Amino acid sequence: MTMKIVQAVDYGGRTRAAILVYVRYSQDPLFEREPTPSELRLIVEYCFDYIHAPELVFPRELIAHLREQVVHIKLPHELTNWLEGCRTIGIYPLGLERL
Repeated sequence: MTMKIVQAVDYGGRTRAAILVYVRYSQDPLFEREPTPSELRLIVEYCFDYIHAPELVFPRELIAHLREQVVHIKLPHELTNWLEGCRTIGIYPLGLERL
């Protein structure tokens, strides 16, 4: 399965707002709202582009696994697990060392 990324993906206000919703929810799921499917999609599209950057080549097997898995993210906890995989090799797609 491949994810088609539109050329004009908004990495500005809407994506930043979606990331903030996700971060707040991750930090306090009892009192903060869960990201909507469209907000989660914006974040996943951003992560897809991030993990497919040509500069990311090592460790080859883990990068390949993360690239394969990002297209399957549908829920916030799946994103959290994927981001944890990124953290194990020292990359932080959302610019956060920890949530």
